[in-house]
Amino acid sequence: MTRFTDMLEGYRRFRDSSWIAQHERWNELREGQSPKVMVIACSDSRVDPAQIFDVNPGEIFVVRNVAALVPPFETTPGRHGVSAALEFAVQVIKGTALASIIGFVELTKAGTILNNVTYQPFKVFGLVALGYFLLCYPLSRYSQYLEKKFNAAHHH
Repeated sequence: MTRFTDMLEGYRRFRDSSWIAQHERWNELREGQSPKVMVIACSDSRVDPAQIFDVNPGEIFVVRNVAALVPPFETTPGRHGVSAALEFAVQVIKGTALASIIGFVELTKAGTILNNVTYQPFKVFGLVALGYFLLCYPLSRYSQYLEKKFNAAHHH
């Protein structure tokens, strides 16, 4: 289990190696960020979007919450953390596309349950991957369509 002292040591290692190696990149990010992709991911500590997608600092804008939920838009007062992050990405960072909502933890759990019953991992997890693609691809295409539509409307 990670203790606070472990985190301090990790920070020291980062400052002594990674930070120095990417010093120019950190200087660029100090001036602002302009990621092209926004990822909404589960808060699950076992899943780190930056590590999964093998991206450098500043390349993706990540919002993490329980179950990668995106609540419906509301105009009522209250706490709207995901909505605020979406608005920030679209309005302030400009050019960020909502590319992926990572909810594969739930899909892999379902796949594990099916695999435990059928003992056919290639079929089961192949279907899980296909299901994930079938969920995400149309959303990505639709978000591109909306982005073009709103971008065109914004320029007129």
